[in-house]
Amino acid sequence: MNIAYPLVLIAAGGASNILDRIQLGYVRDPLVLGSLYFNVADICIAIGITWAVYVLYQYNRV
Repeated sequence: MNIAYPLVLIAAGGASNILDRIQLGYVRDPLVLGSLYFNVADICIAIGITWAVYVLYQYNRV
């Protein structure tokens, strides 16, 4: 498996949050689930990190 895809997800999510911070002065969190506030960028970062850990685990397992 290639580590590039999860890294792109992490970088894109981070870039999106930084762009929000620069343009608005804060990060928009349009998704609310109870007391959790998050956005699509946060989901991309979380999925990217999880995927990267999985890929690295598989790579070291061989």
